[in-house]
Amino acid sequence: MMRAMTPALRPSRAARLALSVVAIVIAGCASPTPTASPTPTPTPAPTATATAAATAPPPATTSPSPSTPPGPSPSGDLFAGALPLPPDLLLPPQGDFLVSPESDPGLTIDTPILVDLGHCGLYSPMDLDGSLWEPVGGIDRAGGPIDTDAEVGVLINSTRGEAVLVARQRLDWRAARERVVVVFRRIDGPRAYPGCQ
Repeated sequence: MMRAMTPALRPSRAARLALSVVAIVIAGCASPTPTASPTPTPTPAPTATATAAATAPPPATTSPSPSTPPGPSPSGDLFAGALPLPPDLLLPPQGDFLVSPESDPGLTIDTPILVDLGHCGLYSPMDLDGSLWEPVGGIDRAGGPIDTDAEVGVLINSTRGEAVLVARQRLDWRAARERVVVVFRRIDGPRAYPGCQ
């Protein structure tokens, strides 16, 4: 009796190579993705002594915006952060017109309100919260002195701006143009103001 012989099927060399590549890809996809383990970083040995650490000042937590002077300091300096104004921007001690405050008291601290400088700029009365206010200092938009022609120009003319009562005796006013900030102190009673052209 004769048996039928079937030839053994052998894949070609190209087919074996293709199967090997497929097996490697499947094996790579099936294995979990390796996770990077954190590399420990060496911790430097402390170099400061306990005495130096105790006398070091605490790190600052916040820094004021350059165009806004900080408010009263913990040391009690009510006008902290304000730099001197140019002498020609300060109100002269004598004036031609006596002005009394007419505004109502009751401004809320830290609440900005729209306030424009009058026709004479800083020489115009600033009448808010039941009092007149006198300019005592300020800063430019970068936190430096008010000293350019453009910065002085917005302060000797009528200029749009915003005022904030920082403390009962301090008012900060920011110009809409040039972003200068002028710090004012409260005046008790009336004040004489100069005329301007």
